[in-house]
Amino acid sequence: MTTRKLHPLALAASATLALLALAGCSAPSAGGAAGTAGASSSSTDCTVEGKKVDQVASLRSQVPDSILSTGHLTIATAGDGPPYTYKDGGKLAGLEIDLGRAIGCTLGLPADFKTVAFAGILTGIQGGRYDLGMSTISDTSEREKVMNFVSYQTEGTALVVAKGNPHKVDSIADACGLRVAVTQGGITQQLVEKQNALCSSKMTVTPLPAAADGYLAIRSGRADVFLDTFGTAMFTSENGNGTGDQLEVVKGKRYGVGYQAIALPKNADGTKLTKAIAATVDHLIETGVYGSLYKARGLEQNEMKKVAINDAKKYESSFLDLD
Repeated sequence: MTTRKLHPLALAASATLALLALAGCSAPSAGGAAGTAGASSSSTDCTVEGKKVDQVASLRSQVPDSILSTGHLTIATAGDGPPYTYKDGGKLAGLEIDLGRAIGCTLGLPADFKTVAFAGILTGIQGGRYDLGMSTISDTSEREKVMNFVSYQTEGTALVVAKGNPHKVDSIADACGLRVAVTQGGITQQLVEKQNALCSSKMTVTPLPAAADGYLAIRSGRADVFLDTFGTAMFTSENGNGTGDQLEVVKGKRYGVGYQAIALPKNADGTKLTKAIAATVDHLIETGVYGSLYKARGLEQNEMKKVAINDAKKYESSFLDLD
């Protein structure tokens, strides 16, 4: 999975800052220099993907008074990770933006998004500038030492091929003997190297500096297979521009699967808010609002039946599994 490990601490202060730097994610308040105001959902604008989202008093009552008193939820997001958080015509859009709005509507606290460089999100949350972060953040055991995480979906690595799948690639093992592009230094390169060691007919592996180069390699016919984050691959195959062959995502197979999560503080109020957010997302799952967000984007494979809190260990031992 190439989701940022963000997928973004209370040790000694210096250790905390170091961990946060690795995790990424945070921004100052509306008037701060490092963050800019983003989308905000008003208390009367509570329709998400065509579904009306009502306030639920029992869930709102679980929110700390320190948050309720502000009248909104301040959510940090980088706005650069489609289809989850990105700019569309200058406005924030994406699955995480819609989910954040739905959470806010359910709690009667409009979502006030702040666009922040990824590296500042977690530090900003810990510093009290944001209530939570939603920006393709991965839950890891190291991060859980200093932050809380509500994991609301799984995400993984997909196989991208030319339209029509001319080489009939259904799994990473089928890439043996083919030209395979990967993003240099990412989990995709590790997965391909592990598989290639098992291939009798070796892959021709080309590490590329950016994901955009991999998609171009498929379109231009210079590669047969490219590996990228499943959600991003789906979005790019449906919305990306380029010449040459169109793209197709091999469905039914994901590698490097792990959690994508909402990040929150680990202090007393943050932990109380964590439980309230978890219960709220579970409510949105039960009412069908959550599912509508995934169906609209063709990401049903990423859905969870129930959220998890600080559960990174579930996937860490199987992150590089090939089957």
